[in-house]
Amino acid sequence: MDKLTDHLFVLKGDGVLKDYPGTYLEYKLHEAEAAKTAKIRAQSAPIKKEKTVKEKTKRSFKEETEFNKLSEEIESLENRKEEIAQEFETSSSDAELLQKLSAEINQLTEDLDEKEMRWLELSELEEN
Repeated sequence: MDKLTDHLFVLKGDGVLKDYPGTYLEYKLHEAEAAKTAKIRAQSAPIKKEKTVKEKTKRSFKEETEFNKLSEEIESLENRKEEIAQEFETSSSDAELLQKLSAEINQLTEDLDEKEMRWLELSELEEN
């Protein structure tokens, strides 16, 4: 191949085209040398230490009060959700009431999910 070419167009991938004036052997030697220099640079580059973040092991006073408040709120939301389920069973003929109850139960479910996730986050702090 060296006897046939004296100029190369090298397709690198991702639409990158490299124009290299020389034979294939010269191109391969050039690439090997470039790879060796890149490796040396990577080894000699200073290694940056990542800052260690101190993990929290306990809840703060504010988080502790929030945790207790969340427990109460979750319980009240679950009670309200049960009340709505019972209302669904008793008032199956009133369409407007069913629509309001359905909207309320959807909102309660969203609030409950959000509060439960925060409660889990806070409870994990105490476990660590």
